[in-house]
Amino acid sequence: MIRHSLKSELRPISDKATNAVSIAEEQRGRLLRTLAAATFLIFFQAYMVAPLIPGLSHSFGVSEQFIGLIVPAYMIPYGLSTLLFGLLSDRLGRRRIMIGSLAVFIVLTLITATSRSATEMLAWRLLTGLGAAGVGSPCTKRFCCEGRVVSASPTLILIANQETTQRCRAVAPSS
Repeated sequence: MIRHSLKSELRPISDKATNAVSIAEEQRGRLLRTLAAATFLIFFQAYMVAPLIPGLSHSFGVSEQFIGLIVPAYMIPYGLSTLLFGLLSDRLGRRRIMIGSLAVFIVLTLITATSRSATEMLAWRLLTGLGAAGVGSPCTKRFCCEGRVVSASPTLILIANQETTQRCRAVAPSS
């Protein structure tokens, strides 16, 4: 009789654990889709302006070579500030950096659309590149795995490769 009551008490606990695992997997899937969409938008934003260069050149009355600088004006600050945001996210938290950067990216993208001159557009694109870098780079958390430091970037690889991540966490220094 005691065994029967223990079994009935343990069953709800295992059901709760199974339910918790299922919820965690669902949240991981939702996070993966959200990060994939954000990453797509950031890289799409980098190159979507290339076909617009002739029209922008005509609208602003500048050469195509000059207005063509809007692509590197976005990508160079993005690439350089990725390193900074990775370190900041290790100290301040990934969620805070990613959400803040995404908000800055959205606002600066909207402001870029209001540019009245080619020079102004270049400046806004430069700032937008700085803001965009914080969305993906916080996932450069370093793991000490098998005696070496491994960068867990990009975001999607870190989340999708759960087995490697768990193996690395076992030997990773806490951050």
